[in-house]
Amino acid sequence: MDLLSTLKSRFFPPELCRIAKTGDVAAIVDFLARTSVVVVAADLGDSAPMDADPNAIIAIVEAAGQRKSFDGEVHKYELDGEVFLPVFTDAAAAELFCGAYVSLLGQIHAFRLFRVPGAYVRNGIADKNIIVVNPQSDNEVEIDRSKSEAIRAGLTETDDLNDAKFLSLALPAAGISQPIEFTPET
Repeated sequence: MDLLSTLKSRFFPPELCRIAKTGDVAAIVDFLARTSVVVVAADLGDSAPMDADPNAIIAIVEAAGQRKSFDGEVHKYELDGEVFLPVFTDAAAAELFCGAYVSLLGQIHAFRLFRVPGAYVRNGIADKNIIVVNPQSDNEVEIDRSKSEAIRAGLTETDDLNDAKFLSLALPAAGISQPIEFTPET
């Protein structure tokens, strides 16, 4: 990220980040109900060591490319006994997180990024999960457990996966982030 982009993101954070920082549950629910967010599909598929040969990396990408549709499960991560649900304002923020996550795991993964209706976040918030907006970015906002549960209660339940749109396949350890073309199977 260049200096101008860094300054812009710091002084003009995405709207969801600004609203989340206020802690106003009603405003967060309202925003999520009328917009979309980016999520990482839960199925990370196979992995390879960081020093994997190109053929192993190609196999991971091809396998991820075969998993074309969003099955409804959102990736979560655990840290210090807490379970976090990462939600992103855009693909760039999600890719930044994926890069940090790969570094933490020490394994190469291909991440499938999807844009989903914000209300769909409700389905990913289980009891005691904590929502984190744009984790690993300058605009990271952690929403505590009680407010995350209140957001879940405030959002309308939805299971319509037809609105999930594939954005890209990110392979951060190899420096690849690129949309791939396909039509989700119905």
